[in-house]
Amino acid sequence: MKTLDFEKTIEELLFRFPEFSNSEDRKQVYDNDGAYIYFSYFGDFLLDKIDKSENDEFIKKAFNYMNEIFDREGMTTDIWDLFNIELFERFDFEDKYKILASKYLKGKALLAFQNREGRPMN
Repeated sequence: MKTLDFEKTIEELLFRFPEFSNSEDRKQVYDNDGAYIYFSYFGDFLLDKIDKSENDEFIKKAFNYMNEIFDREGMTTDIWDLFNIELFERFDFEDKYKILASKYLKGKALLAFQNREGRPMN
């Protein structure tokens, strides 16, 4: 079984979200910064899109990405914690984020968000 790791997760994030990769938020992050920094800035970027109610396609794509990550084989505690700390905990800040997360997250990602359940044992 292939496990997810920080480096590949960052590479995929930057590849799948050119809106973020080319943004001023991304330019604040240096290539040697850790995954938590990347995802922290991505979390800010996503919440900003939600706050401005702009680019619904980007918002849907971001939630689909989270669903895909949580459905993949090889989910590790490190990656699970990364998404919970840098994304899911942010959705608890305001009701509008909770509502969107509850609407768009599915399966294991929804469980992780709502109940902080399903953390892998490795």
